[in-house]
Amino acid sequence: MRSKLRFLLAISLLADAASCSRAPSLDVLGSFFPAWMVCCVLGSVLAIATYFVLVRLNFHSALPWHPIVYPCFALIYTFLTWIIFYR
Repeated sequence: MRSKLRFLLAISLLADAASCSRAPSLDVLGSFFPAWMVCCVLGSVLAIATYFVLVRLNFHSALPWHPIVYPCFALIYTFLTWIIFYR
């Protein structure tokens, strides 16, 4: 049982390493940044903008569980940015 578990672990690690062959990078003021980092920053900025828009439109109080909803907005915007620009 233990050897089978080690084999599956080794196969999964090799499969993970094979998928890391190429990571898109962006040139920002002469320094290269990973594209995922730019997407995370843009997703966070869009989530903050969503917060201000919802407060302005008086929808902020209608949303339940604010500590969960706004990070989910950030994740959604991050993934959408990645899909739109890099896929």
